[in-house]
Amino acid sequence: MNTPPKITIADGGSIAASGRAGTMNLTVSDRLQTPTSSLTLRAASSSTTLVPVKNVVFAGSGSNRTVTATAPPEPPERLSSPSPRPATR
Repeated sequence: MNTPPKITIADGGSIAASGRAGTMNLTVSDRLQTPTSSLTLRAASSSTTLVPVKNVVFAGSGSNRTVTATAPPEPPERLSSPSPRPATR
């Protein structure tokens, strides 16, 4: 029976809704299939403008890992505002 690995958010760590970065503790396991030291984690982002994939970093080894997500200094839509248009009549 081939079951997928399991990732669980462990106690500790946090990512504040109003913050730019945060770290979460993860527990990784794969029942009887692959040693946890051989499992590789990859990142994806449903909003690469707010959290680019390159800003999601995994650390740790074996079953104890962390993930840190960091937003850019300013989201691109806030960096440039459209110029106001002159009023037309």
